[in-house]
Amino acid sequence: AANLRALEDQAKKLSDQKLKDRSTAESLIAQIEGMSLKIIKKVSEDGRLYGSVTTAEVEAAFTEAGVTIDRRMIVLGQQIKMVGEYSILIKLSGGLKANVPLAVKGEAKKRDLGDDEEVEEEYVLTPEEEAEREAEAQRLRAESAEASKAGVL
Repeated sequence: AANLRALEDQAKKLSDQKLKDRSTAESLIAQIEGMSLKIIKKVSEDGRLYGSVTTAEVEAAFTEAGVTIDRRMIVLGQQIKMVGEYSILIKLSGGLKANVPLAVKGEAKKRDLGDDEEVEEEYVLTPEEEAEREAEAQRLRAESAEASKAGVL
């Protein structure tokens, strides 16, 4: 009888903890709904990033926005190596999920105009570069899907 009572107490504690985790996750979803993130990185002339965006950088962007999210909850879905708009997935406890838009921008470059004048300009993709970036993203998504089907990922 004592073992049964202990088991029931443990089950109740676990149930209470799940409810608490779920309510915490729901409040976090309410915080990040409608939010959009922006990360600024160094880029090459063709719009490619030097390195890729990491979950730690996304975590830092959330922290700057006043929201605490563990980087292990962040799913990028693909390697982010180009300037552009992306959607990232946040997996929360209790099976709850949220999508947050992420804008990756090129760092402002200072262009020397001579006579000690410098102008800061943000890198913006041309329509051709945007089309090329989208084609590359579609290719990467297709490769990722094939790898998932093959059980590689």
